Amino acid sequence: MPIYQCHVPAGSLTAQTRAAVAEAITDVHSTVTKAPRGFVRVIFVEYRRNAYFTAGKPDNGALILGNIRAGLARAVRAELLEKLSNSWASTTGQDHRELVIGLSDIDPTSAMEAGIIMPARGEEAQWLERHRDHLAQFLTGQ
Repeated sequence: MPIYQCHVPAGSLTAQTRAAVAEAITDVHSTVTKAPRGFVRVIFVEYRRNAYFTAGKPDNGALILGNIRAGLARAVRAELLEKLSNSWASTTGQDHRELVIGLSDIDPTSAMEAGIIMPARGEEAQWLERHRDHLAQFLTGQ
C-alpha cells in the first residue's frame, strides 16, 4: 500500500536512475516499516521546468510524497524520512536541500491492496496468513 510519488523536472533522471531510486525507496520502506517489498509502489511524475515554485520563485527541486499506513511511531517516521533523503541523495547525486519529502498517514482500513482491505497495524501477521495464497506474488516481490 505504500505509494511514493517522486515529482522531478522533466528529463532530470535517466531510466536507470529512476529504477535505482525505486529500488532504494523500496529497500528503505521495507526495512524500516517491515512491509513486504511487493507492496511498495513508486511512481515518477515529471513536471515542466518552471512549473514548480518555492516562495513564489521557480524551483527545479524534487518532491517525494509518500502515502503510508498510519500508526508508525515518531522515531520510526524520522528514521524513514532520513533514510529516504539519504538514499535519494546518494542515488541521484542531488543535494538534500533540493529535495522535499512529505509523508501522509492513511488509515490502513481505508486502503486496498490486491483487492483486499489492508490490516490495521499489529494485525499484519494474521492478515498475511489469511491471504497468503492470494498475495503470493506480492510477498515474494515478483
